[in-house]
Amino acid sequence: MSGFNVTPSELHQAGATLRGVRSELAAGDGLGAGSVGDVGYPDLAGSIGEFCSTAGRTASTLATAVEMAGSNTEQAGSGYERAEAANAAAAARGIL
Repeated sequence: MSGFNVTPSELHQAGATLRGVRSELAAGDGLGAGSVGDVGYPDLAGSIGEFCSTAGRTASTLATAVEMAGSNTEQAGSGYERAEAANAAAAARGIL
């Protein structure tokens, strides 16, 4: 069976990276119809405003998903550390 090797530290680093991505996505959450200046054409301004609102909602939804992924990745790193500590303790007692 093929797979990949990962360390708890790498999982924690990945979680931190995901939190950084979430921060960038959250910055897009402030987009809305009011964020468009005067473009000279009301229809164009309305379309841009609608796009900005949609982009803001999308960024907010993605930020939530990335936050969950980051949290799960952090928990995986912590779980990995607990499992390694339990295995080391069992090996020291001669159970493994």
